[in-house]
Amino acid sequence: MRKFTYTAALLAASLFLCSCASDENVNGDNSFVQGLINYSGESTYANTAEALPEQSVHDEETTVDDETLTPEIDDTESAETESVESAETEELGTFYSEQFAAYSLTEEERSFIDRSVFVGDSICRGFSEYKVVGRKRVFARGSLAARSFFDYTMYMGDDEVDFATVLDKRDPRFVFLSMGMNDINLTDEDTFCENYRKVIEAALSGSSADVYVCAITPINSTFSSNYYIDCYNLKLRAFIEENYSERVHFVDYAKHLKDADGNLKDCFNGGDGIHLAPYAYYVALWEMNRTLTADGLI
Repeated sequence: MRKFTYTAALLAASLFLCSCASDENVNGDNSFVQGLINYSGESTYANTAEALPEQSVHDEETTVDDETLTPEIDDTESAETESVESAETEELGTFYSEQFAAYSLTEEERSFIDRSVFVGDSICRGFSEYKVVGRKRVFARGSLAARSFFDYTMYMGDDEVDFATVLDKRDPRFVFLSMGMNDINLTDEDTFCENYRKVIEAALSGSSADVYVCAITPINSTFSSNYYIDCYNLKLRAFIEENYSERVHFVDYAKHLKDADGNLKDCFNGGDGIHLAPYAYYVALWEMNRTLTADGLI
């Protein structure tokens, strides 16, 4: 995947946030996605890399696998994440000035990022693809699922390593696990939780970190239903509460991404109704920080 320049990132953010302000339908003429197409000649990560047919987001044979490309390496922890915040708010409209400010974090509040790893599927991968979190902290692969987690390796610099190596080398204080979209159409809720248990146990045994399991995010697509996703999230939350008394927690930033009908809000839609737009990841970090604070861990 080509790496956008700093200028392109600012342009993309401006186009996206203005689109949110006008509440345009991203399933139609999406100004954020179209803006990047016009600027670079190709569409965004959410629309091409690992773009998923509605009926087969989980199907590894039909999913576009851009993991075969040479990975781009960026060892900057979080320095890139301030590009959106540093832009002049008047240029980005009232959505930025009124809404983004509600979810922005101070440098101190963001410090948990540099002690964390974010591990999961292509939705999790958006943290680094949109430069909200430095690549050194994000370990995510397209098509990854709880049911197939240990079949995948992850990029660390030029190397592909397993999850145990990620934990050993990064020695995180917090592990954020984010997956499930590629499970919901292929497993039932109980099986999903049991598969997730293996991932959680590996995180616990491979580190001294507190593990945060993220809720599956809402969609605006016929791929599945948000009622179905909500059922999986409720089951997963209950599973964690019943089986782990310490070190394992549930974090639900997905609730902030829903519209009044429980669907993925237009301004958080990355273009296919499943993947997320950049602003969603700032909301995610805000909720992660809020949850860590409520748990007394920061």
